[in-house]
Amino acid sequence: MALRLRRVFRLVLASLFVSLYVLFRIKVQNTQAVVDELLDAIVQAHTPQTSHTSESFWRIQNELTAPKSPRDFRLQTDLVEQTCSLLRTKRVLLVGPQTTYYLHSLWLDALSAHDDKAHECSGIDHCRFHHICLPPGYATSQSRYKAPPKDEKLVSTNSSLMRYVLSTSLYTASSKNDAGYTEPIIDPRTGIRLKNAFWLHYARQSQVLLLNRGPIPAPKPTYAGNWSFLEDIPRYLRPGDSLIANAAFHATTTFFIPEVLHSLHQFGRENATVLWHPSWYNGFVARPFERISDDPWASYYNLQGKRISTCGTEFDLKFLTVYMQNYVLEKLLPLHGVYFLPRFGPARAPKDWESPGPKDGLRYPMESSNARAMVVSLLKSLVVVLDQA
Repeated sequence: MALRLRRVFRLVLASLFVSLYVLFRIKVQNTQAVVDELLDAIVQAHTPQTSHTSESFWRIQNELTAPKSPRDFRLQTDLVEQTCSLLRTKRVLLVGPQTTYYLHSLWLDALSAHDDKAHECSGIDHCRFHHICLPPGYATSQSRYKAPPKDEKLVSTNSSLMRYVLSTSLYTASSKNDAGYTEPIIDPRTGIRLKNAFWLHYARQSQVLLLNRGPIPAPKPTYAGNWSFLEDIPRYLRPGDSLIANAAFHATTTFFIPEVLHSLHQFGRENATVLWHPSWYNGFVARPFERISDDPWASYYNLQGKRISTCGTEFDLKFLTVYMQNYVLEKLLPLHGVYFLPRFGPARAPKDWESPGPKDGLRYPMESSNARAMVVSLLKSLVVVLDQA
């Protein structure tokens, strides 16, 4: 009798678990359907009345595809050669946060074999320029400029110039002496420092621009577990939906999208090919991070990777903002003449994103196959766009 009762009890528990799981999935799916519908309305609201994007632009945008396999890096050498042939004499500018700097580092690493030299960088805050796509046999000593090579040198050597500029919010004041570039600025909405270097001058000189703006983080108190700010945000979603999802929607639609579009319209880009690389999930990449104390802002970013239970459903604000912002920008940016590159990771946050202890949640080890797959995706996209634009 006792054995039978235990079996019945286990069956009841299993049935209850399945029922709760189904209800949970229905709730998440319904919430996501509501969010997607609202995001589509935001896209519609920001759609220009007259789109200047041509049929050829849309053909190129539709052709952009990510690698079929995360380990598909067999064509890296060919892609580097193709990319260099399409970038001859051009200036390339990358502007964005830590993720953009990581892509710049992956690209430089892939170029090292082609250029027969290691492209060293002074760091995310002090990157000056890189003379890339060098001709065969070009002496390393000749390419170590104190000042960037002029257009004449790029033409005579059939080479290219790459720059990376750190900008966490794509700030676009016209003067390099603006306080937003020269003084520590704390975002009053979040309490977190914005890091922006002057980049408009370089943008107007460049023929190829690769841009990104990272997700707007939750306010600083959330890193210590204080999520009281959720109660002060206007309601966009249904009463039963997550307050965190509501906050992510608010940040995306009220601040992120309008500010990105404002930045894009502040510099002359008529003669430039402008591309946007998507953000990926904090925690999608996980490896030991021995020097986390040396980078407090990376620490903030990673410490926020913590699930919060709201209304009986678990969400993560960082994941939600990445999803929402990629969703909108993928549809909206091409309408404004900006190519949106394929995602480098899964469209949604992985279920097993958590790992014990501190982690670098944004960068694969440089030598890993996954890192090479990311650079292949980037180079494939550049070849598709530059070959036809």
